[in-house]
Amino acid sequence: MNFILAPSATRDLDWLSQYFLETNVKAGERLFKALNQRFYNLTQFPNLGKPYSYLNPHIRGLLVEKHIIFYRVTEIEVEIVRIVDRRQDLTQLFITNDL
Repeated sequence: MNFILAPSATRDLDWLSQYFLETNVKAGERLFKALNQRFYNLTQFPNLGKPYSYLNPHIRGLLVEKHIIFYRVTEIEVEIVRIVDRRQDLTQLFITNDL
């Protein structure tokens, strides 16, 4: 199984890279290394994350440091849909953003 990044996840990663470029490059490198490892883990164990059915019945989430990788599993791939700070209002985030 492979993973793909939805456009919303790509935007999240772009924002994170810019943020860490301006604030703390080493912390950004650690986060991106951890994210890449988790993306790989999800291809091997797609149900690793917990369901977030209150946000969307098809969404699962996996905590990585202070962030959550939100994803959905299809028959052929893991689609990463968002990477967000866990302290955000998740309900509002998923109401205002179409997945």
